[in-house]
Amino acid sequence: MAPQNGVCWWWLPSWLGLDSPFVITTWTVAVSRTLGTPLGWEVYAAQFFACWSVYLADRLIDVRRCRDWSRVNGRLEFGRRVQRLLRVFLGFNGIVLAGLLISGTVSEVAVRGLAVAFGVLGYGLLFVVPVIFREKLPGKEFGIGLFSVLGIWAAFGSEPGLWPLLPGVALVVMMNCFVIAARDREIDQANDPGGASLWWKQMDRQLPIFGILGAAASGAMVVIGDEPRFFFALLLAFVGLVVLHRGANRISADSVRAVADLCLLTPWLTVLFALG
Repeated sequence: MAPQNGVCWWWLPSWLGLDSPFVITTWTVAVSRTLGTPLGWEVYAAQFFACWSVYLADRLIDVRRCRDWSRVNGRLEFGRRVQRLLRVFLGFNGIVLAGLLISGTVSEVAVRGLAVAFGVLGYGLLFVVPVIFREKLPGKEFGIGLFSVLGIWAAFGSEPGLWPLLPGVALVVMMNCFVIAARDREIDQANDPGGASLWWKQMDRQLPIFGILGAAASGAMVVIGDEPRFFFALLLAFVGLVVLHRGANRISADSVRAVADLCLLTPWLTVLFALG
């Protein structure tokens, strides 16, 4: 564990906003291998840099709207210190995405991605920057789960067999967000009035039940479904998040966030997709 003002190297992907792009790309690869539908590197690149852009913008907004800098995690404090670097990354992402669009290699994906982008914009106006209402609406974790799978849909379109795979991904991403929110309870009380820990009063007690049900459903699909490797990866992710939640108070909030994201990389960690 690093000192309070130090940095653990394995926190950096989260601090730089790279955690979510890696997660969505991982599950897109998993879906691709499950469906037997290969995607070009351009599609993965467009998805990765678009997702990274959203999270960089979200971080910069969080820094700008922070109410109490005495009650923040290392991730937000790091964002304040390197705002200029985050803006450089955001500009770089824009150049990469523009280049992919101009090349025409992701034109069909871009049309679906644009539809998702409008949805993300509406989500941001309700749950990130409260333009319509005075305060951010509660329930942003559900939106993150929804848009994670819509990002996968943007890559595949109406591919047969896609939709039965997506609900599990959405639920495990929500579980990830709730585990992080439970550990960030004190920080959210000061800086995030829409945080899950504020509206889900029994989250610490009930969240493990959510995870166990997700693991049980995934386990059932391993046994009776046609895609056991995909659902086994989901099973491991749910189990990992439940275990992490139970021990979250023993480690720092930044460590919880980093480990929670690692739990969503199970398609690689099982080696079933990496070598299968």
